[in-house]
Amino acid sequence: MWAITTAAEIAPGVIEDTCESLAGRLQFIKTAGVHELSNGQISAHYAFRHSLYREVLYRRLSEGTRAKLHMELAQRLEAFCNPCEQELAAELALHFEGGHEYEQAIHYLIIAANNAAGRLAYRDSIDILRHSLELVAKVGLPRRAELEVQILELIGNAHFVLGALTESAQAYRDAALRAERSDLKAARVKALICAMYPLGFIDPDQGLGALDQAVQTSMLIDDPILLARAQMGAAGSRLVFDSWRDHDAKLCTSAHEMLCGLGDSETDHFQQIVYAHVLTLQGNYREALEICESGGVSRMNHGISQIAHFGALSGKTLALLRMGHLGEVLRITQAGRELVDENRARPTGIR
Repeated sequence: MWAITTAAEIAPGVIEDTCESLAGRLQFIKTAGVHELSNGQISAHYAFRHSLYREVLYRRLSEGTRAKLHMELAQRLEAFCNPCEQELAAELALHFEGGHEYEQAIHYLIIAANNAAGRLAYRDSIDILRHSLELVAKVGLPRRAELEVQILELIGNAHFVLGALTESAQAYRDAALRAERSDLKAARVKALICAMYPLGFIDPDQGLGALDQAVQTSMLIDDPILLARAQMGAAGSRLVFDSWRDHDAKLCTSAHEMLCGLGDSETDHFQQIVYAHVLTLQGNYREALEICESGGVSRMNHGISQIAHFGALSGKTLALLRMGHLGEVLRITQAGRELVDENRARPTGIR
């Protein structure tokens, strides 16, 4: 209902009375319940009785009229529902795409994909992201590469959580290659670091090679935080996935201390978990536990990546085993099983 009232210069009451009258006469539309947004806005919902009605009316409009109507709906709906974009992201994306405003459409598609991932509907999230990737070609050159790299990384994240490690690694490789072609050095470093997520399980040597490239690329940028992140990730991963070397242990520690000294608050949470594993190998179990708790376990429901969450659980379990706290390990295992059962029962379709 709010989509109609925001696009028409008619009083909402008049529009709702008209829709109610048509629905009561069983003509064209029917009532579809009431929806309440998080900002308290309540609106009646109506739907066409058959998709043919919608298609006939839609196709009778000229292409220019359709695009204009979509843009009006998108702009007014965006202003109306703010800050409720999370709830209407898919609808906003549809209208911006119909209005040929592709960058805005991609923006809301990414939000819709994140919403799906938040419901653990990762396959739905990937489908949405793939559609947004198709729209990237229609975006102006200055932003095209940045958006493509961002979307490919999100696809890599979703594949990783699903356990599709080969597909995840390929998405990160594609992101790194796209960034390299467009001379987006910082984006390339991030994509190469991300590639270690899946490659650490299926091909650690390739993953370590990607991290070496990340370090080399970060040296070409005047960004000490980015360099320290790459160095900590590379050194820590060599210690965990290859062999112990005192040089790498010192480099990992110094890079971590530098990041703390520079006030870095955006270090990849997966890198923090790798550092926690290094601390466990050194026997610093309590410090490793603190990092795992702050970097992934206790903050799973507050926007922290599922990737970091899984890594944090692994690091916490390993540290607790080394400390002999078997009861706590059993509790974590039981909680994990209950979460799996809960997720199986949760609907995953796109709303």
